[in-house]
Amino acid sequence: MAVSTGSLYDLDVPTEDAVDRLAEMGVRAVEVFLQCDPELDERFLAELRARCDARGVRVVSVHPYGFGYENLLYSPYRRQRRWAFARYERYLEACGTLGATHYVAHGPPRHLAHDGAALRRGYIEGTALLAELAGRHGVRYCLENVSYGLLRTPDEAVAHLAQLGPAVPFVLDFKSAWKCGVAPQAFAAAVGRHIAYTHVSYRGSATGPFGLTSVAGRPEPDITETMRRLAEAGGMTGPHVVEVFGPASLDDVAATFHDVTRHLSASLQPPYEP
Repeated sequence: MAVSTGSLYDLDVPTEDAVDRLAEMGVRAVEVFLQCDPELDERFLAELRARCDARGVRVVSVHPYGFGYENLLYSPYRRQRRWAFARYERYLEACGTLGATHYVAHGPPRHLAHDGAALRRGYIEGTALLAELAGRHGVRYCLENVSYGLLRTPDEAVAHLAQLGPAVPFVLDFKSAWKCGVAPQAFAAAVGRHIAYTHVSYRGSATGPFGLTSVAGRPEPDITETMRRLAEAGGMTGPHVVEVFGPASLDDVAATFHDVTRHLSASLQPPYEP
């Protein structure tokens, strides 16, 4: 189990302080969500690694903030691509500094990658190169099923896998699946062996809002069932990562971490059969 430092974004807790607050909750692994360019600074990253080490916290993955950077990896304009690839290399170096083994990508908008019938050749070749570069750094390039991206449904994940193979595994984001009207366990059933890790959160109802912290009395059976299917598939190389939006307090984040931990424990038990 891990927690994204981005879960404390709405509480205005800086990334480095988020490590301290999460460690105080009993968290021992984090996904570092780098929120701005200054957080890619070498000195900042070295200090962040030192703080993680002092707290006994392991960094499992790095999540970049987007704002157009990933789009430019697929730009037709060569200078933009060169800049974007140099920036990507910087993120991979950040993974090395922090000890992270996974990099989570959202991918480009659909019109840069898909012609309406299939993935474009430029996208396939460009993404294969991103995965290869990550591998040279000892990092896995992982594509997330964001609701506005390329993996909105299990069928799209299957089609992506057919084109790019296991070199580009997936991050299964529960809230994004729900936003698309898909149960996250459907992704686990379709491509579970190729899901490297997850982003886990709660929802208010079947129609949202999504990405919430847990609330007593609001069960979420999708979480346990998805975790069970992923354990059976045996493909995860990273943890289940709690990633929530809009917590009212640090207590909300702590409660969610402990609730998701209980879901994980339940998912490892044999299903109940009356």
